Amino acid sequence: MKRKIFKSILLTSILTTVLCSAIIFGVLYNHFYQVMKTEVQKEALYIDAALNISGEQYLVQIENKIEGKDNNRLTLIASDGTVIYDNYSNAAKMENHLNRPEVQQALRTGSGEATRMSATIGMQTYYYAMRLDDGNILRVSCTIDSIFASIRDIILYLVLIIALIVAFLSMYLAKRQTASIVKPINDINLDQPLSNDTYEEIAPLLTRIEKQHRQINKQISELTRKQEEFAAITENMNEGLILLNSKGLVLSINKTAAGLFGIDIDVYIGKDIITIDRSLTLQKMLKNAYSGVRCEEIQNLNNKQYQLIASPVQSAQDVDGVILLIIDVTERNQAEQMRREFTANVSHELKTPLHSISGCAEIIKNGLVKPDDINHFIDQIYSETQRLIMLVDDIINLSKLDETSIDLPKEKIDIYKIAQIVIDRLQQQADNKQVQIYLSGGPAVIRGVTHLIDEIIYNLCDNAIKYNHIGGRIDVSVIKEDDVVILSVTDTGIGIVKEQQERIFERFYRVESSHSKQTGGTGLGLAIVKHAAKYHNAIIKLQSKENQGTTVTVQFPLDER
Repeated sequence: MKRKIFKSILLTSILTTVLCSAIIFGVLYNHFYQVMKTEVQKEALYIDAALNISGEQYLVQIENKIEGKDNNRLTLIASDGTVIYDNYSNAAKMENHLNRPEVQQALRTGSGEATRMSATIGMQTYYYAMRLDDGNILRVSCTIDSIFASIRDIILYLVLIIALIVAFLSMYLAKRQTASIVKPINDINLDQPLSNDTYEEIAPLLTRIEKQHRQINKQISELTRKQEEFAAITENMNEGLILLNSKGLVLSINKTAAGLFGIDIDVYIGKDIITIDRSLTLQKMLKNAYSGVRCEEIQNLNNKQYQLIASPVQSAQDVDGVILLIIDVTERNQAEQMRREFTANVSHELKTPLHSISGCAEIIKNGLVKPDDINHFIDQIYSETQRLIMLVDDIINLSKLDETSIDLPKEKIDIYKIAQIVIDRLQQQADNKQVQIYLSGGPAVIRGVTHLIDEIIYNLCDNAIKYNHIGGRIDVSVIKEDDVVILSVTDTGIGIVKEQQERIFERFYRVESSHSKQTGGTGLGLAIVKHAAKYHNAIIKLQSKENQGTTVTVQFPLDER
């Protein structure tokens, strides 16, 4: 009888184990698959938000974080299907992705998803695509094979543990069941209450235990999910975030904030905020925040300006904690300062020729000019008017280049050919100053905007003439190297002191200490060069020594689309 009971229990247990394993496998697979989809979609949303807010500077930071095959696959696709970036493969060697279902759906509705075998990595893969504000498609993908691997490991361990438990219980029950009627109750597996084969009278109790287990597991899963979501959000923020409890102790601090203060996150969790920063500004803000008042201050950290925002966390009338947000406002303040300087400079540059025109016209109007001198004043009016027109044209061109949404048609153009045309146009100006211009190199074709490339070459050569010595020399070179085209303009002019080299591409900034018009021009030429180069994703380099000349190099990528 003991052997019969053992076989019966063992057979039932084996069948139950197999069935449970199959069910668990299905449940886990579905759960992990949904979690994977959610994480992929959230990651796409986070990257999309970061790109829309911070632009290209933040793109570099995002690429550094996700790069590598240990993470989800990230692909950036142009609206025509061309792969711009992929962290698993060389984007230049990848085929056109326009016909991908998720890409087509994203182009139509803003987002799309698909599951299929990846031709690139040879695995079953889930894809999620989003259309960005600039029209490109951001696609994040994750292999489904990783889900099978995770579940397989879990099932193997689970089956092994259950098999050992089943074997032990079967032998034990077969030996002791005839000796004690209460033995089955003592051997109930509370971890899996409903899997026990025991008395019918205690089934309601086991059901309640199983229900409590499910509720507890659900609550744990929900808490874990929320904790992961919070961590994912805070760790991918550009802003620093510190959470304090009601006593001023650090509950959480993200990587950005830790980097700003130069601290180790694990060391300072649970420590007083004063141990991180003892500045009077921060202490004053926290004092106000703990009294229920939201406050903001600007503080200098690591030679940058940061906006500190302290917000109280209140429940009823009590303050349970404080949220401290740290935002880098250096660029914003610099942009505001540049805007004010630009406005002042524009006013100055416009008023000077207008005053000259008005003065000459008033003298002629009042008859204070001799007939022989009228032509001189008319020439002066014409000269100042042309200068005014040139200044307005430069401001308009610069304003157009400032527009981030500008979409100028690109075509195949030969930089060497454009350089020849520009040099011919400036030849008379160079002859007047006895400056020799030489062009070297050869044909170099890129995709670009003709008039912007013309502006770059013209302004660089124009400056090389203006700031050159009489009898000087200018060497213009156009060379194709590997995947770039290098345009360089070298002169033997007055050069630029090191302290001024970082500012010469600012609007209206000149090498002279004042806005002298001895060299002519509007002071916007190099600003236009900077923005036109940026539009082509080109890199500008400057080498100069005072009284020894200047070399400006512009590197254009060949694969620019």
